[in-house]
Amino acid sequence: MAPIRGIFSLQRAALVQRQRERLGVGFRLFSTQAASNAGTPQPPPPPEKTHFGGLKDEDRIFTNLYGLHDPFLKGAMKRGDWYRTKDFVLKGSDWIVNEVKKSGL
Repeated sequence: MAPIRGIFSLQRAALVQRQRERLGVGFRLFSTQAASNAGTPQPPPPPEKTHFGGLKDEDRIFTNLYGLHDPFLKGAMKRGDWYRTKDFVLKGSDWIVNEVKKSGL
């Protein structure tokens, strides 16, 4: 008995949907959204650049600290995480070690 009830409720939902599509304009005239959005639609505000503390997002070492972006290599490359890394590698390990010694680390 339950499957038959399910079929009837699906048929009823489809019938209601068809009626709404046919009379959609009339329903929109009486809705509160139609009255508030009667003018031209407003574009969404531009996304704010996040800035916490003394660093901008592009200056941070861990650019995906909260896991909001793609965690894989392609995503890191899009964020600029590997920008100019090749230059450091080409300078050689001796140069890198000397720079670390000079910095006091």
